[in-house]
Amino acid sequence: MEESTTYQATIRKGATGEPRRLLLRIGTKKIGPPREETQARIEAINDLPLLEALVYRLLDVNSWDELLP
Repeated sequence: MEESTTYQATIRKGATGEPRRLLLRIGTKKIGPPREETQARIEAINDLPLLEALVYRLLDVNSWDELLP
């Protein structure tokens, strides 16, 4: 079961949920709510290291466009 692609996808999705939530929550507080297309792009990211890097990068940007060029 742990080798199945469905299982692995579920685990990855669960692992990325918290960084994605933090990215959206902290980003909204710092630079305002994201546009629909920006939110959709963030929701589509399933790469945990990338999501974590984006959370840290929020400290250095002033817009969603700057965060996600």
